[in-house]
Amino acid sequence: MSNQPVLYKQPSAWTLPSASTACVQIETYLRLGGASFQVRECSTNSKSPTGQLPAIEQGQDIGGMLHSSCPTSSSDQGVLGEFRAARLTIDFAKRHAVDLDQHLSDAQRAELLAYRTLIQTNLETATLFSAWCEPIGYTEIKKVMSPLPFPLNYIIPWSQSREVKKKYADLDASQIYSEAGDVITALGDRIRASQGAFFFGSRPCSLDALVFGHLLYYRLSPAAPPVLKEKVLHHTALSTYVEYIMREYFSTPALPAPPRTAPNTQGEETADAWGSSDWSDAAKGQKTKQRKTEPTEAEKSFKYYSRLWLIGTGAAMLGYVVMSGQYVKIVDVGSSLLEHGDDDDDDE
Repeated sequence: MSNQPVLYKQPSAWTLPSASTACVQIETYLRLGGASFQVRECSTNSKSPTGQLPAIEQGQDIGGMLHSSCPTSSSDQGVLGEFRAARLTIDFAKRHAVDLDQHLSDAQRAELLAYRTLIQTNLETATLFSAWCEPIGYTEIKKVMSPLPFPLNYIIPWSQSREVKKKYADLDASQIYSEAGDVITALGDRIRASQGAFFFGSRPCSLDALVFGHLLYYRLSPAAPPVLKEKVLHHTALSTYVEYIMREYFSTPALPAPPRTAPNTQGEETADAWGSSDWSDAAKGQKTKQRKTEPTEAEKSFKYYSRLWLIGTGAAMLGYVVMSGQYVKIVDVGSSLLEHGDDDDDDE
């Protein structure tokens, strides 16, 4: 095997180096560091030596594996584990290829950590949510996976969407995009204040790789929410930043690694759903209607005992009519009670 590291990543799509933002992050890291590497595009995680994408291999060493020293749930093995795998892969590249952070001062390292936390908390959530929870985003992702053999081209995207929706079920879409937009604005302001082309001057660092992956996704992917696409496109410093890195570091394709199996051809998706009416209001930056909330236990209890009281009252009235001999009104009373009961059932 060559001494060059081999990067395992999802195939390219939408003119992006990879359909996976996490894979773009690690490839950007290697390119910013001037490292020589090969790439092997994998249509599924099972074709990676770690069972997760992205991953990196150099000789007998493998980086990107979610191992025991990095606690994780079973759901993190799929799409939810991509960004964690990217960070582990970058850590591996620091030790075996190039360390982009070695020139940073202590103050800059602290600032890097703060921005990295914001990216993990806000941008990663927004990127995953827009791709797997938004109808248009999910449709575009399924197009990318369409070359997979049947029934994997249906099962894999469905199962991954299910995992993401389960994790983010309680989150509000408007808040997700609003907070991500605030982070994008803060990143743009920081880049504009820099004395060079990158976050901390004229030399790139790992933060540049993490940020660029998300910015490129928001700018070029049809699975990106319009509200964040607008943020990136209309911020001059961010647009200049993205264009510079693409021009200077992605003009030459990475050398493909010798395939272990017959190569998979991947058609490039160019459909642009930006601005479609099928995006949620939150994704378009519009105010959303309040979601219908589940009744509390106290409300359920009140409704239950109210129905019992109504039934008891009706029974007492019916008993009074029977005992008083006014049979002609029994049918009317019974019909009225039944109608009230039906109305109550409809309200449930």
